[in-house]
This record gives sequence, C-alpha cells and structure tokens, in this order.
Amino acid sequence: MKTKIIRYVSLCLVLVWMGVIFAFSAQEDKKSSEVSRGVVVRVAEVTYPHYDRLDEAAKTKVVDKYYIPVRKAAHFSEFFVLGALLTVFLATFPGLNAKFKFLIASVTGILYAISDEAHQIFVSGRACRILDVLIDSAGVLLAAGIGVLIIIRFRGAKSERQKPEA
Repeated sequence: MKTKIIRYVSLCLVLVWMGVIFAFSAQEDKKSSEVSRGVVVRVAEVTYPHYDRLDEAAKTKVVDKYYIPVRKAAHFSEFFVLGALLTVFLATFPGLNAKFKFLIASVTGILYAISDEAHQIFVSGRACRILDVLIDSAGVLLAAGIGVLIIIRFRGAKSERQKPEA
C-alpha cells in the first residue's frame, strides 16, 4: 500500500514539474528575460564580492556576465529535478531492473526536453535551441544516473540485511 501511495504522489510530482517547465517555456521573451534577470541579480548579490557597493553601471556589467551561465544552469537544474522525479517514480516498480529504470527516465526526460524546446518555436520571441536540449538532457541523465545508483545501493544494502546468518 505504501509503495502505491509513493507511486501516485511521485507521478503527480512528475506531471506538476512538467507543467512548471512548460509554463516557463510559454513565457514570451520579454517576460522570460525579466524573470531571468531577477534571478541573476539575486545570484550576483550572493556570489559577487561587494556587489551591493557597486554603482549601477558596474552592477549591470556583472549581471550581463552572469546572465547566460545562470540561464543555462536553470535549464540544467529544472531537468535535473525532472530526472530525479522520474527516477523516484520508477523506483516504485521493483520488477524493473536498474538499467531499464535509467533508460526509461532518460528517454522520457530527453523527449520532454526536445518537446519543450520545440514548443518554444510557437512562443513570441523564443526559439528552439539544440544547446538547450543538450543541457536539459545532461540534467536528466545525471539525475537518473545518481538515482539509479542510489536504488542499486539501497537494494543491495537491503538484501544484505535480509540474508539469513549461517
């Protein structure tokens, strides 16, 4: 019963997260840039020494320098989360082996990354970028790989605990 609850909750989380990704991709270029700039400013405030003491021109230079790396990190992160959620969902199917779970999570996440970028063709000011698909895919692959390694380790430790002592 517990496994079924985790399965349904994790599936809901996967679908909600896909909706979040879709919503970000549906933002027109000006809104997307505005949101990204806000995040970049927060990152700069935390990571750039004495950012708060800089004049506006210097702050703009810092933000411009951080802009692309932060946007690409956001791509990676949102698809890393998707890969992790897919792996948690697949972990609720004990009959599937770890390699197959990795394959399913990876293919599902990569196909969603492709569809997400293709969707942006239809959004004003946005474009489909192969680099973004590759970054998204890297996030999914890393999360699925880590998740499957954790599953293997957890199941191995569990089976060791269940072995009868001689």
